[in-house]
Amino acid sequence: MIIGGHHSWKTKEKIRIARIGKKHSEEVKAKMSESKQGEKHPRYGKHVSMDIRKKISNSTRGNKHWRWGIRKNRCVECNNPTSGVRVLRCLPCYKVYILKKYTGCSKSRGRQAYKRLRTKIMKTKEYKSWRKSILDRDKRSCVWCGNKKNICVDHIKSFAQFPELRLSLDNGRTLCNECHQKTDNFGWRAWAS
Repeated sequence: MIIGGHHSWKTKEKIRIARIGKKHSEEVKAKMSESKQGEKHPRYGKHVSMDIRKKISNSTRGNKHWRWGIRKNRCVECNNPTSGVRVLRCLPCYKVYILKKYTGCSKSRGRQAYKRLRTKIMKTKEYKSWRKSILDRDKRSCVWCGNKKNICVDHIKSFAQFPELRLSLDNGRTLCNECHQKTDNFGWRAWAS
C-alpha cells in the first residue's frame, strides 16, 4: 500500500474475513481507551463557534431522516401497510378477496350466502348421519385430550375449501372446543394457509 493511499475493496474484504471471530483483549481495550482520553483526544480543546452551529442547523433543517424514505409493504387493494414482507393484502382485504374467490361476492351478501349454504348442508340427513357416525367412532370424546364435555365434530380439511370431503368419514374427528380452537383450519386460519 502506498503511503496516503486507500485499501482496495478486495483488500478490505480480506482484512474483514481475517478478523472474524477475533476479539481484543482487556489490556488492548484499556490502551485504546486511554489513547483517546484527555489532551490526546483529537477534538480536545476545539470548540465549534455559535455561528458554525447555526449554519449546520440551518443546512439540515427541513431534511427528513434517512429512514423515512424506506418503502413499507403495502396492500395491493387499499395501500395500507401489510403484516409481512411477502404479504400482498392486509387482513380485511384478504378476507374480501377470499369471499369473492369462493362465494362469488365480496360484500356481506357473500358471507350471508355462504352461511345460508352451510346451514342448509348441516340440516340435511346425510350431514347429520355423518356427524353421528364420527361421534360414535370416537366414543364421544376429544381425540386429542380425551375430554367428554363441550365436544364438537371438526373437519380436518376445511368445510369451505374442500366441498368434496364434507361428508367423508376420514375427514372428520371429535374435538373439545379448546382443542378445536387450536386447529390449523379454525376460523380464518384455513384461508391464511
